[in-house]
Amino acid sequence: MSPAMTPLRRTLQASATSLVLLLLALAGLRGQDPEGSSELSEEQKAIRDTLLDLGRRMQSLAKRLEATQPEDSGRLRAAADRIHSSDLSRVLDDISELLGKASFLEAVGLEDRAVSELDAIIELLERTKFEGADLEKKLGELEKRRREVGAIADKQETLRRKTESFLDRLKALAGLKQVREDVGRIQEVQAGLEQGKDPEALDPGAAGEDQKALEKALELARRLEEAQGKVNRKLGDLPGEDLPIGKTRELLGRIDELLREAGELKVQTESVASGSPAEARPRGPRPAGEEPAGAKPGDVKPPGEEKGGETKGGEARPGAERPGEAKPGEARPGEAKPAEGQPSQPRPGPSDLEASRREAARKEAQAELERAARAFAGKLDALSKDVAAEKSAPQGSKLAASKAAEEADRAAGDLRERKPARALEHEAKATEELERARDELARELARLEESNASQTAGLSQEQGMLEGQAQEGASQVEQSSRESSSEGARESLEKGAEALRQAAESMEKAGKSVQDGDRKGARDAGSKAQADLARAAAELEKGRQALEGRSVEEKAQDLQKKLARRTEEAREKARELEKKLRRKDAQGPGKLAEAERALSEAGRAMRQAAEAGAKDPGLAKKKQGEAVERLQRAASALEDEEKDELARLEKESIKKDKPEQEELARLTKELAKRAAEASKGSQGSADEAQGLEDASESMEQAAEELSKEEAEAAEKAQEEALAKLRNAQEELREEEERLARLKREQEMLNMVDALTDVLEGQEKINAETAQADAGREARESRRQKLKLQALLEKLVGKQGELAERVDELNGKLKEEMARVFTFVLRGVSADMRQIRDALKELDTGTYTQFLEKEVVQDLERLIAILKEQLDTPPEDSPPSPGQPMPVRPRLVPVVAELRMLREMQQDVNRGTRDLEDLRKASAGEAGEGRGATVSESWEKALDRLLQKQGSVSRMTAELIKDFQAAQQGPQGGEDAGGAGEPRGEER
Repeated sequence: MSPAMTPLRRTLQASATSLVLLLLALAGLRGQDPEGSSELSEEQKAIRDTLLDLGRRMQSLAKRLEATQPEDSGRLRAAADRIHSSDLSRVLDDISELLGKASFLEAVGLEDRAVSELDAIIELLERTKFEGADLEKKLGELEKRRREVGAIADKQETLRRKTESFLDRLKALAGLKQVREDVGRIQEVQAGLEQGKDPEALDPGAAGEDQKALEKALELARRLEEAQGKVNRKLGDLPGEDLPIGKTRELLGRIDELLREAGELKVQTESVASGSPAEARPRGPRPAGEEPAGAKPGDVKPPGEEKGGETKGGEARPGAERPGEAKPGEARPGEAKPAEGQPSQPRPGPSDLEASRREAARKEAQAELERAARAFAGKLDALSKDVAAEKSAPQGSKLAASKAAEEADRAAGDLRERKPARALEHEAKATEELERARDELARELARLEESNASQTAGLSQEQGMLEGQAQEGASQVEQSSRESSSEGARESLEKGAEALRQAAESMEKAGKSVQDGDRKGARDAGSKAQADLARAAAELEKGRQALEGRSVEEKAQDLQKKLARRTEEAREKARELEKKLRRKDAQGPGKLAEAERALSEAGRAMRQAAEAGAKDPGLAKKKQGEAVERLQRAASALEDEEKDELARLEKESIKKDKPEQEELARLTKELAKRAAEASKGSQGSADEAQGLEDASESMEQAAEELSKEEAEAAEKAQEEALAKLRNAQEELREEEERLARLKREQEMLNMVDALTDVLEGQEKINAETAQADAGREARESRRQKLKLQALLEKLVGKQGELAERVDELNGKLKEEMARVFTFVLRGVSADMRQIRDALKELDTGTYTQFLEKEVVQDLERLIAILKEQLDTPPEDSPPSPGQPMPVRPRLVPVVAELRMLREMQQDVNRGTRDLEDLRKASAGEAGEGRGATVSESWEKALDRLLQKQGSVSRMTAELIKDFQAAQQGPQGGEDAGGAGEPRGEER
């Protein structure tokens, strides 16, 4: 049976047992009307509730097991359906009702029927058992498939990288060819310049392209200038008076911020107003201005308000006793007065130090509140003045802002006088007036915006469209400047782009001014935009005319500069290719490095030739010749590198990888078949099989592309195959972890069952030992000893069998590296053997029974901790991609070991106290003739306790080592049982 199902079966069996016990109780109550009938009815209801809950748990567990254990899942569903579909629940309700009415005869019949139904459900669950061997076999198969999938995935990754590298080199080869061709064209034009050929013939169409770019930019600038002029005329037609929309918006923003601050100030004031004073204060006179203990905030009167020590409203005078309070040294009402000569009990409450701390915190909060209130009042005063100065502000908003400032000032004054309650009232009024001022201004703003919209009639939108066109045009003109051949055209286009960008900024300001009702600002910004556009047009026109009027020398000079730029671009490309194509084992600079150096020298010679120009024709011609020679050297180096790389690629053709790719596809297909055969209804295995089948198809496609040397298509297919393999590997990993957890759960349940059996056997031995010892006399006859010996021989045999059973369990735990549990079980086994030997000697006394109780206590503790681990759901923490599969979970987790260790330490602590009681017992029994035996037991227990403490210390150190080793990785072959020695005589 699945380990997860075992607790459910046990619950069913427990329910059946409870029903049987009820039957026995009912049998004894037949014909009677006992008072316990209601109690039995409640117990029956509890059984009913347990079964219904059990059915729900079965359904939930069935879903968990469906993917990995379909047979167990189906059996659980059938049992759950049997619980819910049968009339078992109704039968149990009827039994409860009958028990409540003390109708025991009718209840007994229904109880028999309920027990039979439970037996049927238990039989259904146990019909097919999920044995540990099957689980171990499944785990082994999963692990084998996971490793095989991982090995195939690693090989596929290697193949993919080879294809990717080949593809990168193909792309680099294409880039290398392009650079070589570019250098060839540059060399051809440069040779023509050296020979004095016509620049326009050497670079046909270049001047025309520059001319087109200038004319296009010029057309844009003039069109925008004309459109902006129309907008400016509309701006001029607007009413001359500005609308204070922007100022009103700014005032509303300030009010919103002040309202937010008012809310924060209210919270602070309420906190101070409701703050409790210190419960205990140092005795002595109260500092001036400080509140008396028990006074509410705001109750303190300023100097001069109190008259003759009397207070209004019947308040107590300072120093007078309050009702219900006692004088120092007297008892409060309801309290007993301390007797004379006895110190009075300290009053409950904080200490003087705590009271001082609270008082300091209260004063600090009060000071902070006063500062915030003053700052808030100052801001409100400034706002009221600005609102009053704004001519367009409604009169109502001016009055409200003024009142709000006055109320805020009063609130600040109240806080200075320690009257937070009154301050809250003034703060509320200030907030109310501030909200009234905001409403008035908001209405005025809406009116102004409506008036402005009707007057401008979409003018701001029109200005915004022109702004967008200017921004886009500036970007296009700037791009044209970078691509131009003529230096004059380049400079004119750059200046035109800058002027267009400045015009766009002015247009943005104009549009915002229109929205804010700032008519003058809008006109000024619009005029600035039109002027910027006119300047752009002038610069572009200047460039166009200069381009048309260039001399032959100027054209040659421009072409020389253009060739220098193109040569620099070619050098940068050569440098990037050198990084990609340079072999790791290459010695010294390669052909690409040589080409890069030659291109750098050629570019420098070209720039020098352009600078010499008509001023020094001889120098210019010389530098042009140098440039041609360097370009020729660069072209040769690039051609050699291209030939070498092409030869290497032909030698390393990806065709040769086709057989390996086909073999991987075949292996993957076989794995897919195995996964499909192993699925048996398991959705997880079926998904794995489908994923592997898809991966195999992608591999076959990759093999076909490799044969055609289609590197890009082959790499894509390989990536798809690899992704599917990794996904299948992860699914296998997750399923393997699930089964490993189930196996661990099963092993723990088996361990609990085995320990429970041992515990029950030990408890029986303990009971019989105690019974035998209770009937013994101080002086026993030979006949009595023989009778006792016959009785104890059976216990000796049972105790020896239990010790051997514990040794078997201990061997399993030792394999699991369970240091603490192993030590405890070794100690239990040693104690059992010591008990066996004692019983052989007919020793049933104090120390023997002490050892028997120790064995039971240790077994119960082990079982409790194991059950606690079973109830704790495991934490899923799958390893990251590429990480190795973790070792299967330990049977006993480290945390359980630590808890057991803690229990052992607590046991040592308790044992220390118990020894004192044992010592006293030794003294008390001295007169009965057994004092020496008890004293000897005390000595044994003391020695045992000392050794146990030493073992706890050693095991703590060993567990620390285990934890550190777990962090560093699995360490095989370590002895798990080396921590400490077993207790008892074997130690």
